[in-house]
Amino acid sequence: MLFVSKTKSKSPRVSRVEITQIGRVAVTASMDSLHFLRPIQQGDVVVIQATVNRAWRSSMEVGVRVEGERDDNQRFHAATAYLTFVSLDEHGQPMVVPAVEPTTKDEERRYQKAEQRRQQRLEVRRQIRGGP
Repeated sequence: MLFVSKTKSKSPRVSRVEITQIGRVAVTASMDSLHFLRPIQQGDVVVIQATVNRAWRSSMEVGVRVEGERDDNQRFHAATAYLTFVSLDEHGQPMVVPAVEPTTKDEERRYQKAEQRRQQRLEVRRQIRGGP
């Protein structure tokens, strides 16, 4: 479920990545949380892991875990973030993404939690837009 990404944006305001799971360009639709847990010091190695937790029609939630590693080779959890990406076709229009099929208990947990976070994101979106 891990994906490889590389920044491709020509604009500093738009995060654009290529996700190998879908083989298309996806743009950041939202970032609903970023939690800093421990500082990363100069000289630490930074390890970033990203997982597609769940996919809907054209969007997907990506959980990002940032770890640091000091000289003693001990890794520590430094930050966690949840982002929503939307897959785009060659015309820049949203396109259907493949479903995520959880196969482990951990993947199932992330899959279920992603739906809960999605409902929260949609509610915040409704409130921002002034809707019911």
